[in-house]
Amino acid sequence: AWNTSLFEQCVMARVARAVAPRAIFEFGTYDGRTVVNLLRNAPPDARAVTIDLPPEQTRADRSAGERIERARMSDRVEQLFGNTLTFDFAPYAA
Repeated sequence: AWNTSLFEQCVMARVARAVAPRAIFEFGTYDGRTVVNLLRNAPPDARAVTIDLPPEQTRADRSAGERIERARMSDRVEQLFGNTLTFDFAPYAA
């Protein structure tokens, strides 16, 4: 229930291939499925930052970012925890 659909994943993969981003910022890590999909379809030197609520503030049924570790992409992903309503995004502005 918390993940994007297969169709949405396919659309994002095609966009990532077409745009070839070097930097990705994702809101809502959940298990990391989307950020892994984006990085698999982005250039090999692309990096991602993803933010999710701290584990103690969510009711998600999975560990935040567990697919990032399984896909061996943790070296390409900076995983943040915080409330996006109060988080200071200034260091990540382009």
